[in-house]
Parts: sequence; structure tokens; C-alpha cells
Amino acid sequence: MCKTEEETTIHLFMHCRFMAEVWKECSNLLGIQFRWDGTTLEEAWKAWISHSAYQGTISLPLIVIWGVWIARNSFIFKDKEVPPEIIAVKSISISSAFRQKPRPVRTKNLSIIEIEKSRPWGFFDGASQNNLCGGGAVLFLSDNHYFKIAIGLGEGSNNYAEILSLKLLLAFATEQNIKDITIYGDSKNVINWTKGTQRCINIILQNLLEDVLMLVSSFETFSCHHIYRAQNQAADQESKKGLLLSKGQWKITEFHGAQTSDIIHEPFFH
Repeated sequence: MCKTEEETTIHLFMHCRFMAEVWKECSNLLGIQFRWDGTTLEEAWKAWISHSAYQGTISLPLIVIWGVWIARNSFIFKDKEVPPEIIAVKSISISSAFRQKPRPVRTKNLSIIEIEKSRPWGFFDGASQNNLCGGGAVLFLSDNHYFKIAIGLGEGSNNYAEILSLKLLLAFATEQNIKDITIYGDSKNVINWTKGTQRCINIILQNLLEDVLMLVSSFETFSCHHIYRAQNQAADQESKKGLLLSKGQWKITEFHGAQTSDIIHEPFFH
């Protein structure tokens, strides 16, 4: 189209004088100094999409290239010249038609749940890595008297680790003769299954859920609430420790004021 160079993809779509005229006209029409260059089309495109000033015209290079290709074919096969100004105007018009309104950013409600401390409360969390599971829990009798619990759970999914961690936390709470308890966890599935607002369809997990509900029925007062991971860090840390324990092995540390002590616990399962 410039009649001075051999036609190649790089020359036609990047370095040709005709292409430069198209981009000059686009810049004049939109009042933005566009820069379209590089050693390859991929390099030029990556530079374009990362340029903050071009986000409103993100599709423009693709449409300009398309327009230049149509103009090139018209010149070769129909002996008809298309001025670069026409390509620029049409490209901007099409690009504007494709432009979408920015979607509103949806953010999670990361509100902090106020912990109910009028009765004992606990946190649970499950971890699963490479099909190996660990359970973690923290049971508070008061602010200065609590237990940190890590449990090896063997093989299973993340949901398996979560619901089994809840089951074992409730079992340990009953051993401590706790009659009233509030439970917190960051697994919406397990919380909703326990509250009955969501159905569990996995047979293995259904059996564990039945165990959980049986333990729940042994408390005089019980409630459970979903929290986000930021409020569940202590139980999360214990679940990671549980990944290092053999199946059925417990590691329990009691904190009472300034005193700490480890508790030997017989496995619930093998």
C-alpha cells in the first residue's frame, strides 16, 4: 500500500506509512496520542492493553488492523484506494459501538461477626492438601481458658475435613461437660448443613452430618454461625498442624491464664 516495501504482516500492520497515517488520524479524532509499535504484533498488543489511557479504546487496534486488511484487499483486487482517514473514522465508530459500560465491582461482605461470649464458644476449620486432611479447632471456656486442637484426619476432601473437624470439636466439648455452646466456622456448606438450610447430598458426608446433629442434640443450647477466614485464623493454624499428624491422632494444648499444658487424647477413630 505504500509501494516502498515488501509486504509482510509486521510491515503491513505496524510499520507501513499507510498504517502510520491511520493511527495519526485516530489520534487527531479522539485527542489521544496513540502509540502502536513493537518488534511483533504480540509485543504491541501487550503494551496496548497495559496502557491505562487506552482502556476506553481497548479493541481499537484489532478493528484498525481489520480495516487496513480490507483496504489492502480493495486496493489489490478491486484497484480501489481507501483513504486512511476513512479507515480511522470507521474503526473509531465500530470500537465505540463495542464499548461496554464498566461493570460495578462486586465486593464480598467481609463484616466482622461479634463473638457471643456469654457461654462457651468454639471455632473449627478443615484443611485438605493432596487429598490429605487435617482438622483444627479452638474451644473457649472463657477469654483466658481455652483449648487448641489439631487432629490428623487421613484422606478426604475439604468438605470432609471441615465437617469431621466440627464433629470432633463437639465431641471434645461434650467431654468437657459443656451444655451450652456457640460454634463458628468459615465453611458455608457445613454451617448450612448443620442449620438445615442446605441439603448435603454426599453419602459419606451425610453420615458425618448425622453424627454432628446427634452431638448437637446433646447440648441444651446450641447455635452456629458462618464467619470469614480472617476471624478463623487460630482454627486454620491448627488444621495445618493436623495435616502433619497421623489419622486419628490428636494434639491438644490447654491454656489457662499463664499456664499451658498438653493433653493426651485417645483417638476417636482408626
